[in-house]
Amino acid sequence: MVKVKSATKSGYEEANPGDSINLSLPNSTTSSCRVGQSQAQTLDTQSNQAVLLEDKELILREGRDNRSCLRAGSSTELGFEGYSIRRLTETECERLQGFNDGWTQYGNYNGEIKKISRTNRYKMCGNAVTVDIVKLIGMKLLESLK
Repeated sequence: MVKVKSATKSGYEEANPGDSINLSLPNSTTSSCRVGQSQAQTLDTQSNQAVLLEDKELILREGRDNRSCLRAGSSTELGFEGYSIRRLTETECERLQGFNDGWTQYGNYNGEIKKISRTNRYKMCGNAVTVDIVKLIGMKLLESLK
């Protein structure tokens, strides 16, 4: 368990491996609800969502780009010894929004297909509306018309 600074009575929220952590405003004394218990919180255009992993779990993941992890003892001095915080990947953000893998990977620029930057992929997912929610709202509207 890792304590994440938060505007709660205790001054922190508890995060366990697999929980999401909102990395925006890390030193804020007014932000609360920064930890998602076994779930991701609302995506934003800055991709401030991360997941807490035990270091041994991080090492076991094959093909994972570990360079984007914040590690205990790094210049961030998070003090999460034995744990790492990994930012959600573009593919994970796509899945959370209900899109197919790679949905934001390429774009049409004046008739030319080009790869979209990671930053813009995060922005696209953060600005998107979750497919399943739109479908549910549409079904409820149709129901009410009957």
